[in-house]
Amino acid sequence: VHVIEAEDAASALTLLEDLEITPDVLLLDYQLGHGASGLGLFRSISDRLGALPCAVISADRGSQLHNDCKALGVELLSKPLDRHKLGDFLDAVATQST
Repeated sequence: VHVIEAEDAASALTLLEDLEITPDVLLLDYQLGHGASGLGLFRSISDRLGALPCAVISADRGSQLHNDCKALGVELLSKPLDRHKLGDFLDAVATQST
């Protein structure tokens, strides 16, 4: 596993462009500080690279975020992050890509 880390949405988009790669999976925090949220970043990346498997990680347990993730086909993982749920998500992505 190789992780590419960025502090905010704009930095993530710049980094992906500079590296000229398409990630196998996106793990995005919902709250990214100033600028786009994790869902906004997902939309921007999808517009540039096409649909990618994605999980948004958040402490927000509200129904709006749950509904927004569901509508976009994004997995929602709650904080504190359960490593087994994260593992299950990554296993499912790996299985689908083989």
